[in-house]
Amino acid sequence: MRIAHIALAKRSEGHPGGVPLFGHYLARCLGAQEFSWQDAPPHVQAGTGGQENAAMRLGNFLSGTGVLDGYDAIVVDGFWGRGIPLSARRPMFSVAHNTWRSIGRALSSPGAMLLGETQAQEYTRVPTVAVSDQTARDLRDLYGVTAAATIRNAVDLREFCPAAHPPNPEPLVLYPSDHYPKGGDIVQALRRQMPDVRFDLMGGGIGEEATALQRGDVFLSPSRTEGCSYARLQALACGLPVVASETGIFADGPAPDGVRVGTTVGEIASLDAWESALRETIAERESLGRAARAWAETNASLEVWADQWLQLALAYLP
Repeated sequence: MRIAHIALAKRSEGHPGGVPLFGHYLARCLGAQEFSWQDAPPHVQAGTGGQENAAMRLGNFLSGTGVLDGYDAIVVDGFWGRGIPLSARRPMFSVAHNTWRSIGRALSSPGAMLLGETQAQEYTRVPTVAVSDQTARDLRDLYGVTAAATIRNAVDLREFCPAAHPPNPEPLVLYPSDHYPKGGDIVQALRRQMPDVRFDLMGGGIGEEATALQRGDVFLSPSRTEGCSYARLQALACGLPVVASETGIFADGPAPDGVRVGTTVGEIASLDAWESALRETIAERESLGRAARAWAETNASLEVWADQWLQLALAYLP
């Protein structure tokens, strides 16, 4: 089966995020061909407008030049299939890695809510796949759309695996970002409140993420909004218990699929609540770390993920 993946960007040092990694895994596991705004020729990129207009121009270009004619299925990020006409012979799926309306609500962002209007048009036009149960609920509650399937993201369990390291003189807590949407302000406040604990940005370029994670004891992820965070999955696969906000796969608590792999903190929580959760997880880091790896082996395998995507595509073929 020939699959095309279309998104804003391909995976590169300038674009190391979740959507480009999803496309990278789709190419690696299912041989998908990746297309992005980076591929658009100058005359296509010369237009004005935001992402939604760029998506329309890219889709029109790919369709009008016949580039997509040889593909059996198309997988797009959010509204990035906007300019591609539907075909009875070739299913197209929109992936809700997160939703702009949930982002807009979490961050009080009018711009995100506006992008959600364009997203809503695509979610009702093509089958939409959620990357977590929470995302499926957001599709239902914020868009009135029932997800065609829920397929959680996955990681390379051979690359992301536990590795022994010398004991850290003080507990080492890794976190993914200093940015506000990822809870960077909470991390910095905890750093001041817990001088006996070392906080360090996860860091690591493309291909170095596993080594960056393997040196830590606990992963802290106070994100204000998530779909199915690759950073969290990578940490779990490396045997790091996770202290997380109740978003994404942790929206229903610290025990996805009944396995406790860390501690969660509610949407409106004091700094003391975050500190308590972190100290609790640090104290249990060895047993929770083993549970984290075991959960990842059962629930975050690329092989299972790829098969779920393949079976979904086959089910929609005429």
